[in-house]
Order: sequence, then C-alpha cells, then structure tokens
Amino acid sequence: MTRALPLLLLLLVVGAAAALAQSSSTPKAPDEEWPLGVWEGAHRDISIDIDATRCEFSREDGRMRWRMTRKTTMRREGPVTLSAAGFVTQISASSIEMDGRYSTESGRDLGGLSVRYVLTRTDNTLAGSAMTSRSSGSVTLTKR
Repeated sequence: MTRALPLLLLLLVVGAAAALAQSSSTPKAPDEEWPLGVWEGAHRDISIDIDATRCEFSREDGRMRWRMTRKTTMRREGPVTLSAAGFVTQISASSIEMDGRYSTESGRDLGGLSVRYVLTRTDNTLAGSAMTSRSSGSVTLTKR
C-alpha cells in the first residue's frame, strides 16, 4: 500500500495539471454562426434616394456565403433591383467582413463590380461601410 501511494499521488498531480492546462488554454473562437439567417435594412449614399436591402447568410461547403437583394431608387437610373453575392472573409463576435460581386444585371453603375462590406455588430444590428471601385456608402442591417 505504501508503494502504491506515491504512484497514486503522481497520477492525481498529472491529471490535475492536464485539466488545468486545458482550461487555461487559448479561449474558444467566437460563435461564428451568429450571422446565419436573414438581415434587412438599407444602403445610403449620395446616389440613392430609397433603398430596401435584404441579405441572407448561409453555410455552403464549410464557408459562410451571403446573398443580397436591394430594391433601390438611384438618382440617375430610377428604380432598380440589385443583387450581389459572395463570402464572409473575416468574422468575430463583434464584426464581419464580406467580399463579393454585384450581378451583371445590376445596372450600369454597379453591374459586375466587386463589393466589400466592413460591418460592426451591436446586438442584432450590423452597421458599417460598403465599397466598390466606383463608390462607397453606409449600410445598416437588422436580423429578422
């Protein structure tokens, strides 16, 4: 019994050390599923009179994809429906970055252009910037 005691104590110490090392390791990555679903809101810039934006996030082949439809009234083109799609490139608990492209049917100003979104999350709202090579503006979306 006395010979087994040091071995038992050693096993207890090693087990406790392993448990402590696991619990104090780097924190888990933030929940990256929070954007999934539908978000609605609007884009704003000097060329837009009215805008209604719907953006849906989904998982596709292990990546987070986004698809956006905008019903907007542009000052130079009048009412148009714009669509864009792409992938999330960066995500944290408080922000998201998205890269994509407007469809070629999205009018002469945006059709075929690459677009980048840099948005900050506050509760169920995303707000930030939308940038193409021709323009930039702001966007605000709320989770539905």
